[in-house]
Amino acid sequence: MIQWAIGFLLGSGGEIGPFYKEIMGTVSKVLGDLKGQFPGDAGQGYEIVGFLWWHGWNDFCNPKTAVPEYEKNLTNLINDVRRDLKTPKLPVVVGEFTGPWGADCIEPAALAIRKAQKEVAAKPEFAGNVVFVETHDFVRTAAQSPTGEGDHDFKNGETSFLLGNAFGKAMQKLVPREWGGMQWEGSWVTGVLRSWRKLPAQRGGFGVIEVKDGMKGGVPLILKFD
Repeated sequence: MIQWAIGFLLGSGGEIGPFYKEIMGTVSKVLGDLKGQFPGDAGQGYEIVGFLWWHGWNDFCNPKTAVPEYEKNLTNLINDVRRDLKTPKLPVVVGEFTGPWGADCIEPAALAIRKAQKEVAAKPEFAGNVVFVETHDFVRTAAQSPTGEGDHDFKNGETSFLLGNAFGKAMQKLVPREWGGMQWEGSWVTGVLRSWRKLPAQRGGFGVIEVKDGMKGGVPLILKFD
């Protein structure tokens, strides 16, 4: 998983944002150095299988310009990522913007972003490969959390678990579970790569054996399968 916030878009015109360049650069770096990233790699290959987008705070902070453009920008982002990764039907999970607000949110800009996210996922051209995941019920209060950082969902561990679980289940439904006649476990890696080796038969399939930080400064997780 790669997490960045602002400065992305190609299809929306203007300069290519630095964080979009960083996303593409990270993917290129990892895919160009599979042996270095995964010393046990034996040339099995890889497949980019999904992209998770959970975002909204920085646009919320710019309600006059960013919020009205959100739907167009997110649509362009999905198309740009698919084009640049040469995966025209790349499955995309769009997580609902939360911040400190649950279902009782009354902030107009936050509600507008949530609405735009849902509408992007409902576009006919994205049918069957983009899904919107509601997350507002996962938000806990500051009193139930270790910090008062509402922009980071108060860094609540239960919230983080529920988010990841919901996003993973949504991605499972989008990603085909068979490649080359073989059945794969529905674990997933967003936006980076999927690398695997078959487990002994008695283990019954595939499982994650390593989680590592794929890049300094971001929050990417690369899951190694065996």
